[in-house]
Amino acid sequence: TAHLNELGYLYFHKDLIVFLADTTVGGHGVDIRIRMERPYAKGLRGLTGTPEGTISTIRDLTIQTERATAEPWDTTTYLDHHFLSHGRPSHRPRALLGPIFLAPNNRFRQSDANNTYSRLTGLRVFDRVEITYDTVGIGTRGLADARIRLLPGKPQSMTTEVYGTNRGGFLGATLSLGYRHRNVLRTLGFFQGQINFAAETQQAFTQGASQVSQGIVSNTLFNTVSFGPEVTVGFPRPFKWFSKLSGSRMILNLLFNYQRRPDFTRTLARGSFGFDWNSTTTQHVDLRILELSVIRIPSRSADFAAFLQQTNDPVFVNSYTDHLILNLPKITYTWNTQGQKATRNVKFFRSILEAAGWPLGIGDRRTLRDTLTGKDYRTLFGIRYAEFVKLDNDFRINRTLHDRSSVAFRVAAGVGVPFSNLEVLPFETAFFGGGANGLRAWQARSLGPGSYTAPLFAYDRVGEVRLEANFEYRFKLIGYLEGALFTDVGNIWNRRKDPARPGAEFELGDFLSELAVGTGFGARLNFDFFIVRFDLGMQTKDPSLPIGERWLFQPKDRYIAEQAALGNVVDYRARFNFNLGIGYPF
Repeated sequence: TAHLNELGYLYFHKDLIVFLADTTVGGHGVDIRIRMERPYAKGLRGLTGTPEGTISTIRDLTIQTERATAEPWDTTTYLDHHFLSHGRPSHRPRALLGPIFLAPNNRFRQSDANNTYSRLTGLRVFDRVEITYDTVGIGTRGLADARIRLLPGKPQSMTTEVYGTNRGGFLGATLSLGYRHRNVLRTLGFFQGQINFAAETQQAFTQGASQVSQGIVSNTLFNTVSFGPEVTVGFPRPFKWFSKLSGSRMILNLLFNYQRRPDFTRTLARGSFGFDWNSTTTQHVDLRILELSVIRIPSRSADFAAFLQQTNDPVFVNSYTDHLILNLPKITYTWNTQGQKATRNVKFFRSILEAAGWPLGIGDRRTLRDTLTGKDYRTLFGIRYAEFVKLDNDFRINRTLHDRSSVAFRVAAGVGVPFSNLEVLPFETAFFGGGANGLRAWQARSLGPGSYTAPLFAYDRVGEVRLEANFEYRFKLIGYLEGALFTDVGNIWNRRKDPARPGAEFELGDFLSELAVGTGFGARLNFDFFIVRFDLGMQTKDPSLPIGERWLFQPKDRYIAEQAALGNVVDYRARFNFNLGIGYPF
């Protein structure tokens, strides 16, 4: 039926196909005959000369863009398409033709009708889309008129949302006020603005900030506040070289965020411009031609400044200094088979390529001296900028075993190469291990790099190389409750040796022994429209421990002796980490 509809048989349907079985042939065989006829027709049942058996051509195409009222329609004709409205059309005809694949004087194809419906509904501009066909009054066989009825939704809306957050184990709450316009300049483009107010619990690094000793345990409830606006503007199919099937958009995004923490204040200003489109039904490309981020630290407490000087760590120090990131370009490629024909396997792959800072070094020769490393660096508008290339890949498979259980597998790998102007990856772009969506037995940014071991004064463990694999068995229990058993393996590393972080470098002969292993179980409340997730992870293998003592079941004599030499009395026990998240981890 679908094949005949695609060939142009507009009125053909599956009820016209009749199967006749003859079991009298003997030998346990059966003859099957297929006939196409109108089973309920009076007289001749054949399809010859009937609408069902005739290839149809669209004669006229009418687009109704408003609700029908007692008032007469005003008709606007553009490229042989007729647009009905009351007064001035609320949508530009040229913009409406972008998602419409049906056309006058073209042979009917079911794929054109399906694509028209999916693209119009995907714009989220119309509450209802209806496509009908009519042959009344035409008088010529093989011709049909098409009519697209569009019921516009509210062009403007406002939202208020309050939700909880959990970032690396630190709880918070956010109030978000939003505004959206769905038909900017009558082009089907959108404008979205929102402002967020958030309060969170974050670690305090210094004694003055928390009135207790230094370390990550010095937390005060809701000691961090942040707020800032974000504006996004998008227009569909900005250039004709994009296929109508691609669903292409031009996107402009502007964001500002102010954050006040116990030890410092930080501001982030970001702007990006680019395009996104679907190259096929399973492949999506997001091209940010320009993405500029400016991170500034307007103020630091005296204790925190002394703490930074004491660490003498370029990675940590540069994370809390003014810097600029200019991506030219940033490309995200996504392949996702979800939503395709019924299959037991759903596959997902995402690759992100960033190239930052390279054009700035061509013409800018103003230099300053880094007091920590003693090396010169260049600035733009007085702000040091980062130069790096980064590639991040993520591959996932979800296989359904039966209607009550499934398995999910993920492999993630990435590498970032910083260049001379800022010899480390910016903190915002560096890789990290742990967290509710990674190695769940560790808190975010508390693992690695490599076998590096040192007191954890802050969740600052980042690296330039990441390898990670995750396996999860998911099963339904009762009602909305689901269970899961999982294993997470991976770590992060630096590309080169760092005297300040022994064991942090990636070496082919050692990286397997430096892979962390976490195991655990989880419970999920699956309400279909969202999932609340609880995961408890156990550190089964800790690469920061001495060789021969990294697995949980191995004795920890050397580790206990080393801690005793430092004046610490340690009774090593299994270490657990609880994670609260929204949605599946992968």
